[in-house]
Amino acid sequence: MSAFCLSPFWDDRKTWSTDDPDFTYCFEKTVLIWIPAVFLWFVAPFKLCFICRKSDQKSPAGQRLFWTKVTLTIVLAAITCAELGYSSNELINLRSGSLNLTTMNPHEHVIQYADIAAAAVRLLTYALFVGYLYFGDLKGKRSSGTLFVYWILASITEGIRFRSAIKDIVSHEGLSVPVDRFRFFLEVLQFILIIAQLSLSVISTGRKIEPTSSKTPSPEEHAPFLSQVLFWWFNSLVYLGWKRSLRTQDIWDLNTGEKSRTISKAFFKRWDKRKQDLALGHVLFRAFWPELVYSALLKLLFNVMLFSTPAILGLLMKFVKNRSQEVWKGYLFAALLLVASVVQTSAMGHYFHQCNKLGIRLRTAVMCGVYRKVIRVAAFADANEKLESPTNLISVDAQRLMDLSSYVNQIWEIPLQIGVAMYFLWTTLGPSSLAGLGVMILSMPVEALIAFYSKKMQVRQMQAKDARIRLTGEVFRTIKLLKLYAWDEAYEKRILVHRDAELESLRTIAFLTAFSTFYSMVSPFIIALATFATFVLSDSQNVLDSSKAFVALAYFNILKSPMNMLPPTIMAIVQAVVSKTRLVAALVSHEPKTYVEGNNWQDLGKNLRDYRPAVAISHGKFSWSKSGTSCLKNITMTVPSGKLIGIVGTAGSGKSALCRAILGLMDHRGGTVKTGGSIAYMPQQSWLQNRTFKENVLFGRPFHRMSYQTTLEECALIDDLSSMPAGEDTQLSDDGANLSGGQKQRICLARTVYGYADIFVMDDPLSALDAKVGKHIFEKVLGPNSILKEKTRIVVVNGYQFLPHFDQLIVLDDGEITEVGTFPQLLSQGGPFSELLHNHLRQEIEDLHTSELEDSEAAHRHTVFKEIVQKLPHVMRASLRQHRKSIVSQREKRRRSSAVSKIGSLDELQHKRLRELNGRLLSTSESSGTRNSRRASTITSTVGVHGGRTPANGEATDGNRAFNWRIYWSFMRSFTIKLTVIIFLTSTVSTAFSVASNIWLSKWAEDNLTMPDGSLNVGQRDFRLGIYAALGGLQGVFFFISMISLAYGLILSSKVLHSKLLHHLIRAPTYFFDITPLGRITNRFSKDVDAVDVNVPQSIRQCLNAIFNIFATLTVLIYAYPLFTAFMVPIAIVYILLLYFYISTSRQLKQLESVSRSPIFSHFQETLSGAALINIFGQHQRFTNEFERCLDNNNQIAYFSLVAQRWLSLRLELIGNIIAFTAALLAVYGRDHWNVLPGTVGLTITYSVQVTQVLSWFVQKLSDLEMSFISVERIKEYTKCPQEAKRIIPEELPPADWPSNGSIKFVDYTIRYRPDLDFALKGLTCEIKAREKIGIVGRTGAGKSSLSLGIFRIVEAAEGSIIIDNVDIAKLGLEDLRSRITIIPQEPFLLSGTLRENLDPTNVSTDDAIWEALDAAHLRRYVLNLKDGLLHLVEEGGRNFSAGQRQMLCLARAIIRKPRILIMDEATASLDAETDELLQKSIRTEFVDCTVLIIAHRLQSVMDCNRVMVLDKGQIKEFDSPQALLSNKDSVFYSLAEDANMLDHHELPSGDSEDSLESPADGEESPPTASEVSTTVCPNSAITNSSVMNADRPSHPGTEREVCAPIHKITSASTSPSLSSEDDISPGFVEPFHREKN
Repeated sequence: MSAFCLSPFWDDRKTWSTDDPDFTYCFEKTVLIWIPAVFLWFVAPFKLCFICRKSDQKSPAGQRLFWTKVTLTIVLAAITCAELGYSSNELINLRSGSLNLTTMNPHEHVIQYADIAAAAVRLLTYALFVGYLYFGDLKGKRSSGTLFVYWILASITEGIRFRSAIKDIVSHEGLSVPVDRFRFFLEVLQFILIIAQLSLSVISTGRKIEPTSSKTPSPEEHAPFLSQVLFWWFNSLVYLGWKRSLRTQDIWDLNTGEKSRTISKAFFKRWDKRKQDLALGHVLFRAFWPELVYSALLKLLFNVMLFSTPAILGLLMKFVKNRSQEVWKGYLFAALLLVASVVQTSAMGHYFHQCNKLGIRLRTAVMCGVYRKVIRVAAFADANEKLESPTNLISVDAQRLMDLSSYVNQIWEIPLQIGVAMYFLWTTLGPSSLAGLGVMILSMPVEALIAFYSKKMQVRQMQAKDARIRLTGEVFRTIKLLKLYAWDEAYEKRILVHRDAELESLRTIAFLTAFSTFYSMVSPFIIALATFATFVLSDSQNVLDSSKAFVALAYFNILKSPMNMLPPTIMAIVQAVVSKTRLVAALVSHEPKTYVEGNNWQDLGKNLRDYRPAVAISHGKFSWSKSGTSCLKNITMTVPSGKLIGIVGTAGSGKSALCRAILGLMDHRGGTVKTGGSIAYMPQQSWLQNRTFKENVLFGRPFHRMSYQTTLEECALIDDLSSMPAGEDTQLSDDGANLSGGQKQRICLARTVYGYADIFVMDDPLSALDAKVGKHIFEKVLGPNSILKEKTRIVVVNGYQFLPHFDQLIVLDDGEITEVGTFPQLLSQGGPFSELLHNHLRQEIEDLHTSELEDSEAAHRHTVFKEIVQKLPHVMRASLRQHRKSIVSQREKRRRSSAVSKIGSLDELQHKRLRELNGRLLSTSESSGTRNSRRASTITSTVGVHGGRTPANGEATDGNRAFNWRIYWSFMRSFTIKLTVIIFLTSTVSTAFSVASNIWLSKWAEDNLTMPDGSLNVGQRDFRLGIYAALGGLQGVFFFISMISLAYGLILSSKVLHSKLLHHLIRAPTYFFDITPLGRITNRFSKDVDAVDVNVPQSIRQCLNAIFNIFATLTVLIYAYPLFTAFMVPIAIVYILLLYFYISTSRQLKQLESVSRSPIFSHFQETLSGAALINIFGQHQRFTNEFERCLDNNNQIAYFSLVAQRWLSLRLELIGNIIAFTAALLAVYGRDHWNVLPGTVGLTITYSVQVTQVLSWFVQKLSDLEMSFISVERIKEYTKCPQEAKRIIPEELPPADWPSNGSIKFVDYTIRYRPDLDFALKGLTCEIKAREKIGIVGRTGAGKSSLSLGIFRIVEAAEGSIIIDNVDIAKLGLEDLRSRITIIPQEPFLLSGTLRENLDPTNVSTDDAIWEALDAAHLRRYVLNLKDGLLHLVEEGGRNFSAGQRQMLCLARAIIRKPRILIMDEATASLDAETDELLQKSIRTEFVDCTVLIIAHRLQSVMDCNRVMVLDKGQIKEFDSPQALLSNKDSVFYSLAEDANMLDHHELPSGDSEDSLESPADGEESPPTASEVSTTVCPNSAITNSSVMNADRPSHPGTEREVCAPIHKITSASTSPSLSSEDDISPGFVEPFHREKN
C-alpha cells in the first residue's frame, strides 16, 4: 500500500502515540474512501435483486426529492472529476519541471495513483448509487437503509478528511508555504454535499400511499430508514393512546406481507408438497426463511457488539491503571463503548421485532392450516377421531409456535456465546478456564433431565387441558338444562377433577422451572468460582488482578445469558415440539375422499337431466367411524329424479345415517353411491350463524330479491320477520338462542330451499313445527304441488300424516332397508311397515276407547284414524276390528262392575279418572319459548340503533383507565403473608449476597498478595477465595428458596382464580348466558386461564429478578460514584415519562387484541358445528375468507401491540447506554481527579453495561406482566357476574319427603327476567291440586315457559310467591328445590362421559334403579348390547346416539328421580310414532301419582288434562277444564282452538256418511245420521310428529286445503252413546273410560 501511495500507509507516532492524533494522507485516500464504497458494492446487488422482484410500479417522474438526490450526486461526481483533473495537472507540471516542490504541500509530491484510484472508486460508487436510487423508486422503495448506512459511513470518513484539511490550513498559518485553497474549497464543498445527502436519506421519497382498503395503511413499510430503526413512525399512535381511548378504527392496517391471505398462500404452497413427510418444521422454514435469516443476521451483529464490550472494558481498565496514557484514549474507549452499546441495542430491538413478525406469520400459517383441515374433516362422523381438541390447536398450540420464534435463534446462539466466551476466557486466564467448561459439561445432564421431565409433564398437562376445555364448553352450552336438573354443581366438580390433574402437571413443571432458573442463575457463579479457584491455586505465579478478574467476570456475565436462556429455551422447544406433534397429527389426518360418484362439493352445477336416477346406492355399508361397527348394512336403493321420497323407521334405525351416507359424510365400508345434480341438505339439529337473518338464509349465495321473497313466504317466515326489531338485518345470537325451535327450523329450511338445488336431503324438517305451519310447509315446499315439485326430495319422516303423499317410502330397521314402495304397496305387502303402522293403530284404538279425551281431540284423532283405515288391506282391518272387539268387551265389563252411582256426576267421575291417569305428550311441537321479553332484549342488544349489526363477540373495554392495582392484590392474595415475606426476604438477601460477592472480588483484585520476602500470601488468598465462595453459595440457597416459594404461590393463585371463575359462572343466572357469547366464555377458560397458568408466573418471576438486579446496579454505581446520583434524576424523569406514555397505549392495544380474539373462536366453533353444511353448500372459501378476516383483525392489533413493546424497549435501552457511557466518562475523569482504582472501574462498568439489558428486560416483562394481568382482570370481571340464590340454606331445609303431595299454589306471582325489562308474568294467583294434570297454553309471549322457569327459580320472583306443599320455594336453597322436581325438555342433551354419568352424575342412584329406568324407557336391551354397558362412553353432544335415543335417555333421567312434580315440554319431539306410543305408556305408568304440568304448544296435548291454564300477556285469562272452556265460545281457549282450525261448524251432506270400513255386515251399526253430526275437525294426524298445532304461530291464509271429515257428537251429557256394532273397528266417539292399572 505504501508503494501505491509512495508514502507511509500507517504512522503509529502520528495516529496513536500522540496527544493530537491524525491519519496519514495515504490512509485517508485509500481506506477512508474505500470503506463506504465497498459496503455499497457488497450490499447493493443483493438489495437490487430483492427490489426488482417487487411488483408495485411507481414512476419517479415529478418526484422532487428523487431529482434533488440525483442532482447532488451529479455535483459530487463533478467535484471528484475536478479534484482528479487538478491532481493530474499538478502531477504533469511536476514531471515537466514547471512546478516548484518547495511551493507544494508536503504530501502532494508523493501522490500518484491513490488520487486516481480514489476518484475512480467514487465515480463508480456514485453511478451505482443513482442506479440503486432509480430502481428503488421505480419499484416503490420509499427509503433505503442501505443508502442511509452508506452516507453515514461517507460522512464519517469525509469528516475525518475534512478535519485533516482544516488542520493543514491551521498548521500553515504564518509559514512561507502557500495554502492550496482550491483543494480546500473542494473538500469543504464535498463534505457539505455529503452531509446534505445524509440529511435527505432520512426523508422518505415517493408520493403518498393511497389506502387499498377502508383501513388506514401502516406508515411502517414506507417510513424512512432512521424512523424504522428508532420506531419513530409509531410515535403518533403512542400519543393518540395517551390522549384518548383507542378504537379499532385507529389501528393501522397490516402490511401486505403480514396478511393471512399472503401467509397462508406461502404456507400451503409448500405444505401440499411435503405434508406426507410430516415435515412441518421444514415447510415453515421454506415458507419463512427470509425472516429467519434476517433475524439471525441481526442476532449475529448483536453478538459481535456483545463480545466487543469486554474488550473495550479491558482497554478502559488498562487506561485507568496506566496513568501515563493520553486522556483522549479514555474518551475514545468511552465513545466506542457507547457505539457498541447503541448498535447492540438497535440490533437486539429489531431482532425481537423481526421475531415477532415471524411469530405472527407462524401462528397465522398454522391456524389457517388447522382451519382448512377442520373445514374439510369436521363434517364427517368420525371427526373426533381425526382431530383431537381442534380449539386447543389454534388457541394454545399455534401460540406455542409463535413463542418459539423468539427462542429459535437461541439454538445456535447459546453454544456460540458459550464457545466464544470460553475462548476469550482462555486468552485471559489460560487453561484454568477449562474448569469452568467442565462445570458446564457436568450441568448438561441436569438440563437434559429437566427437559425430559418437562416434556413429559407438558404432554400430560395438555391432555388434561384438552379434557377440561372440552367438558367446560359442553357444560356452558347446556347450562340451563343442567340448572333445571340441579346438576351444575356435579359437573363443576367434574371440571375441577380435570383441573386438578392439569394443576398437578403444572405444579411439577413450575418446580422444575424453579430449579432450572436457580441452576441457570448460580451456574455462572459456580463456573467463575471454579475458574478463579483453579487459576489461583494451580500456580503460585497466577495473580488475579482487576483486569483479569473483571474482564473474566464480563465474559462470565455473557455466559450467564445463555445459561439463563437455556431453561426457557428448552421449555419453549419442548412445548413447541409437543404442539408440533399435535399439529402435524391434525394436519396430516386423513381427509376422506368422497365415495359419492357423479358429484362432488367443488362441482355442484351438473344438470340433473344428465343423470338417471338422482341417487343410487348399491350394496352400501357404512359406519359412524372407522373403529365403530357398521350402522348401515347392505343398503341398495334407487331414487328416481323429481320424486318425493320418505325415509321411515324406529328411533336408532339409521335414518340420519342414511342421509349422511347419501351426502358422503359417513365412513364408507363398501358398495357404491351415485348422485346426479347439486345437493342441498337440512340436518336434524338446527344450525345458525351469529349473523343477520338475511345472511343466514342467503348463506353466501347471490341475492335475488324474487327468489328470496318467495322462499320466505313458502317457509312461513314473513310474520316472524315482521316481529323482529331490525327485520332481515336482525342479528341472530349464537346458535339462534334468541329464536324459538320452530323459527330456527324454518330459517334452516329457507336456507336449504334458497338456491333451488337438484336434490334436497332433509332430516326430519317438520319435527319442530305445529300442525298448521307443518301443513303449510309440506304443501308449499315438499308436497306434489310445492315449489320443489320438480326436484328430488329425500325426507326423513317420523310422523304419518303425510305418508300417503310420498311417491316412495323407504323403511329402515336396524340399519337395513327392509321395504321400499309406495304407501299402498307397503300396506299390501304386509311387511315391517305394515307391522309398524298396525302396532300404532292398535295403540290408537286403545287410546280412543279407554283414554279420557276431550271431544275435539277425540274427533280429530278419529278423523285421522279413519283416513288411514280407509287405505288398509282387508286382513289388517279385520285384525284391528278384532282388537277393537276385545277392547270394547273389556270396557263393558269394567262399566258394569264400576260403582258409577257413588260419584255425584259425570264430571266428578271424569275428574277422578283423570287423577288416576298420566298426562301424555303426543307429537313434537314448536317451542314458543315465551321468553319473548328476553329474546327481544337479546335481539335488540345485538342490533344497532338503526338496525345495523354490531360485533357479536365484542367486549366493552375502557383501555385508557389507570390499571387497577387491586387486580394484582386479588391475584396475590392467595399467597399467605408468611409466603410473601419469605419470597421478598429471600430475594433481597440473595441480591445482597450477589452484590457483596462482586464487591469482594473487586477488593480481592486490588490486593497486593506479595509478601515483603517476595512469596505469595497464601492465607490472604485462601481467605478471599473462601469468602467469595461462601457469598456465592448463600446467594444460590436464598434464590432457590425464593423461586420454590414463588412457584408454589403462583400455582395456588392460579387454582383459586380458575375455581372462582368456574364457581361464579356456574352459578350465574341463565339470562347472563343469553347475552354473553359462548366464544367469549370459552376464551376465558382457554386463552386467559392459559395466560394465568404460564405467562403470569413467568412474567412475575422475571420481573422480580429484574427489580432486584436494577436495585443492585444502582447500589453499586452510587457506592462507586456518589456523583452518579445527580445523573439519576434526569434519567429517572425520562424513564417515567416514557412509561407514562407507553403503558396507557400498550394496555389499550392488549385489551383490543383480547377483544378481537373472541370472534376467531366463535367463528371456529361455528365451523366445527356446521362443517357438514359448509361442505354440502360449497362454502369453503367464504368461511375461509371470514376466518382470515378475523385473523387479520386480531393480528393487526397484536402486531402493533408488540411494536409498542419494541418502541419502549429501544428507548429504555438507549437510556441504559447513556448510563453505561456516563459511568465510563466518570471513570476517565476520575482517573486523574478522584484516584479511581481499576477494580472500581471494572465493577461499575460491568454493572452499568448490565443495566442496559436489565432496564429493557424489566420494562418488557413489566409490560408482559401487565398484559398478562389483563387476562386476570378479565377473569376477575366474570367472577363478579350476577349470581343465583344460595344452593342450600341450612335453616330452611325442606322435609326429606318434600314434596309429598305435589300441590302448587301461586300467590300474586310476578317475575321479570331483568330489572330493565317488563314483567313476564303479572300477578298470577291460582292453586293446582296434588296429582292434577294441568295444561298450560297461550300465544307467543304469553308466559308459558316463564311459568316453568319460575317454578325452578331459573327466574326469581319480583313479587308474590309459589308455595309447594305448604313450603314457599323462595325460602329454599336452589338445589333443594330443583333436585325434588324434574322436567323432560323438548331438546334432549348428553355430555361427554359415561352413560351412567349422563343418567346420574350425582351418583346417588343404584345400578338397579338405573336399569329399571332404562327398562321403562325401552332402552335396556340397547344398553345391554353396548360393549361397556352403563360405562359406554358418550361422545360430545351425544353424537353417537340418535336424537330419539337421546330423548329416551332424558325420560330415563326423570324416571330415576321419581319426582312428585313433573313438567313436560313436548318431550317426544324426536321420536317416531311407535316409540312415541311406547313412551306414552311409560309416562302413564311411571308418573301416575305425579302432578304434571304440560307446557303445550298444540292444543291436542292438553285435551285430556284435568284443567287448562290459558295465559295471555303474563296473566291467567282462563283456568278450567277443557270441556268448560270449549263450551264457552267467548273464551280465549275457544279462540285458540278456532284459530288452529280445530273447530269448523257445518252440516254433514245428506246421505250416508263414508265409513272407514267395508260395507257394514249384518248386525253392524249403521253410520251416524246427519242429525248426530254437528262438528268437523281438520285431519291433523295424531300419529305424526309433524302434525302439531302451535297457537303461537300466525295463520297463513290460503295455505289450507279442505280435508275435513265429520265426527260423531255426544248426544247426551249424562249417558254415553250406544256403540256402533262391535265389528266396526272405527272407534267412533265414545265416552272415555279410565284404564285400569295392571
